Amino acid sequence: MAWQSPKNIEAIEAALVANRIVEIVERPIDGNYDAAHLREFHSFIFQDLPKYGPGEYRPDAPSHGKERRLESEPINPHRVEYALRPEVDDRLDTVLRAAGTL
Repeated sequence: MAWQSPKNIEAIEAALVANRIVEIVERPIDGNYDAAHLREFHSFIFQDLPKYGPGEYRPDAPSHGKERRLESEPINPHRVEYALRPEVDDRLDTVLRAAGTL
């Protein structure tokens, strides 16, 4: 079906997420802005998209990265490596504290 094209699905998912973000702006999620609170935000924002594991951390893996295209360079993708699970666990509260949220 045409409505199930990747572009349409992406647009629907983006609209669902945008609506949840508006809800948070209108009714903030109270908390300490620590790792647990960050998970609450993720859970709320992605609750309509279970494939993204709302509120769950990505499982540990030897590496994790994605190809991303910049609007200024749509032809040449750039590899973006994400932090590994142990690095996130060890540093998340430190990073949040440094950002002034804790």
